[in-house]
Amino acid sequence: MYSVRTDLFSLFETGPQPDKDGIPDISDHYQFIAILITALAALFTAPLALLKVYINERQTTAAPSKA
Repeated sequence: MYSVRTDLFSLFETGPQPDKDGIPDISDHYQFIAILITALAALFTAPLALLKVYINERQTTAAPSKA
């Protein structure tokens, strides 16, 4: 069974594999780095977005009504 997690870690451990011309294929490493950066950005921005929603909600409830 194919596992993306296993494949990414094995790629990280073994390094780039040469193609038929002997040139290392590093495109998988670039893809791994892009996925890692995207995941880290999502983990960083999600709590900030929730904090912004919480602050906006508190400001809305604390504001005097204009009725």
